[in-house]
Amino acid sequence: MTPLWTTAEYFTKHGRAHFYSLVEICFAVADEAHYHVPLLLNPFGYSTYRGS
Repeated sequence: MTPLWTTAEYFTKHGRAHFYSLVEICFAVADEAHYHVPLLLNPFGYSTYRGS
C-alpha cells in the first residue's frame, strides 16, 4: 500500500511556505488486521508511525 499526499496544495492554499511538496509513505501489510498509520505534518517536516 502506498498512500500519497500532495502537501504543497494544502500549504499554498493557506499561504504557508513549505519544504515537502509531496509525501509518499510505503509500508507492508502482513495480515488482514486493521492498521492506523498517522501522518504528522508541519511545513518543514513530517513523521509517521504504526498506531494501534
